[in-house]
Amino acid sequence: MANSIDAPKLELPEFLQKDVLEAVLKTFDSSIAAVEDLPSPNDNEKGAFGVNFKNGDYIVIPKQGAMRNDARLSRGTYESIHIAVFLGRMRARGQNMTFFLDEHMAYSHSDIEETVLNTMIDHVGSGSQLFFTTHNYDILDMNLPVHSYVFLRKKGEFTEPVQPEHTFRKKDRSLLNAVKNDVFKVAPKTLLLDRL
Repeated sequence: MANSIDAPKLELPEFLQKDVLEAVLKTFDSSIAAVEDLPSPNDNEKGAFGVNFKNGDYIVIPKQGAMRNDARLSRGTYESIHIAVFLGRMRARGQNMTFFLDEHMAYSHSDIEETVLNTMIDHVGSGSQLFFTTHNYDILDMNLPVHSYVFLRKKGEFTEPVQPEHTFRKKDRSLLNAVKNDVFKVAPKTLLLDRL
């Protein structure tokens, strides 16, 4: 059983479709059996989504307001609701948009993060851009062009961008190995922890 999550109010946009939420939730949590679209009790409220678990548990994800029983969800599954919202926005507003997803996959399996990123790339519309931040090294082996990546280097109180294509020009080299060997000088300094 997961710990309760202190999270900001979860507002699901009206254009989030049940199929998106169900696909995302079932990918992140294999114990989820189905997601159902619940009608609103009156015209003044938005409906909700009901989530059925294979063991008989049931939670409601409101389209408006905060979840009341989020302790049933792991942190990764809770965060996946935000991924479903993001994918819903991408599908609904795909053209001429800038999309930014900052570290919403930190509690996810690496394979799931890669698949979600590929899905997002597939939904980036004409004239749109996707900015996706992560600390996951496996993303570097996704066969994306080197110029698709930007690393951030801390210098005192400032952060500067590092573009790998300025240093790393050959296609036959592994970007992942370059990052692991700190070619771009972006690795965190761990000397203080090493001294403990």
